[in-house]
Amino acid sequence: MAFKKLDKTNNGVLSLDDIRGVYNAKHHPDVKSGKKTEDEILGEFLETFEEHHAQMKNDPKLKN
Repeated sequence: MAFKKLDKTNNGVLSLDDIRGVYNAKHHPDVKSGKKTEDEILGEFLETFEEHHAQMKNDPKLKN
């Protein structure tokens, strides 16, 4: 269900445009203060998924 909500193009792949369409960093404190841009916050958000994926790949308990 969550994947379908994110996949705006219904092609089975989450693109940057799909995520950008549902993730709004406009009200993030660092954006409001001018410290970072919305794209920088989006990039940090996406990095959490990459880091999580890397951790899962290296966790022997999660390997088949």
